[in-house]
Amino acid sequence: DISRDRIPEIFLQGSLGKNSVQRIFVFDGNNFKNIISNSNNILGFIDCTNNRTPKVITGRFQGDIMLLTNYIFSNSKFKNYNLEDNPGFLGKDTVCSFINFIQTLPSSRPYEPNNIFSSNISNDDMYVLDKLAKSDTSYTFQDAIFKEKKSDKNGNSAEVQWTLNFKGVSNSDTSIIKNYSINIILDADKNSSSSNYFKIVSIY
Repeated sequence: DISRDRIPEIFLQGSLGKNSVQRIFVFDGNNFKNIISNSNNILGFIDCTNNRTPKVITGRFQGDIMLLTNYIFSNSKFKNYNLEDNPGFLGKDTVCSFINFIQTLPSSRPYEPNNIFSSNISNDDMYVLDKLAKSDTSYTFQDAIFKEKKSDKNGNSAEVQWTLNFKGVSNSDTSIIKNYSINIILDADKNSSSSNYFKIVSIY
């Protein structure tokens, strides 16, 4: 309910064949109306845990970069809202590095980008990466959904959860194809000396 009018909106993020599909539906009093339809593969929500107007983030990860657009819902329409072009926005730089790392497994396992992980992350969380590497599978990013989980006292995002979906193809038998969903939680690290302000604290 990003409009906060007690009438939920419907957001869909998935794929049709080899193409990403994103749909947004709004109830007009009688039916749900499809007001946004595109081929983006990133969908997210911020300002859901503070007193600000909730915002919808939509965009695309392609190559090794992520381009995002910000919307607010007003007068039954989505309106573009200025979005700061900050590489660390909601952990965008950290997530891009993580996606690229997963797409180069299993060969890249010894060379994980340490600057994207929190010093507090557990061995159990990191074992998820070992398990992915040992499956001898090549991973291709499909799409992602994220949501702000916590805000600080100033209303800024402090914790964000991302769900990243990958297609996995067995390296020993390319007819074996599986879908993998990896959930990561990012916390703001105010003491970070690197560009990665948000760091991964949990993987599951």
